[in-house]
Amino acid sequence: MEELDLLKKHWKKNENFPKFSKDEIQHIIHKRSSSIVKWIFYISVIEFALGIVGSFFITSFISKEEMIPNKIYEKMDTYSPIITILFYMVLVYFIFNFYKMYRKIAVDSSTRELMKNILKTRKIVNKYIVFNVVVVMISFMVGGIIGMLSIDHSDDLKVNALLFNGILSAILLVMSCVLALFIWLFYRIIYGLLLKKLDKNYQELKKIDL
Repeated sequence: MEELDLLKKHWKKNENFPKFSKDEIQHIIHKRSSSIVKWIFYISVIEFALGIVGSFFITSFISKEEMIPNKIYEKMDTYSPIITILFYMVLVYFIFNFYKMYRKIAVDSSTRELMKNILKTRKIVNKYIVFNVVVVMISFMVGGIIGMLSIDHSDDLKVNALLFNGILSAILLVMSCVLALFIWLFYRIIYGLLLKKLDKNYQELKKIDL
């Protein structure tokens, strides 16, 4: 009788709490995951739009002809549009994949499929972050090198030009690494919080699937 009474008391203590079935829990996690990936897509689109606007203002207000030597400017004028188009094509590719993963997760799927799509989304976001960090670092270094080549050394300084450029290159490399770290941290804050929530959903789905 004592064991039966204990079971009854335990039941009464828990009867106020909602009891969810396995399918209901999966549906809740599914809805949350869909919302997270949707925000990843929205943020990437906003970032893409701001990048285009920023590039437009930079090219409008900065006169490259006055700042860059003719030989370098001619080469930039030839290859810069191609590099820019390739860069934006890669960004569009990532954004398209974010949208595709959102559509996949938004559609009703099994627990295993949802887990698989969460892992795919996480990989795509991490690749997107790495790509942007590398591009920013390379762009900063290329800009710095062009600036170095634009410096007109006088005859007195030509002897020390190699040493001067070496020191400037070292400073440029350190600044590029610092900038890359800052950009990486910025992305980890924005996308990292969303990925953390996705990982939490994945772990919960993993428990359900066991």
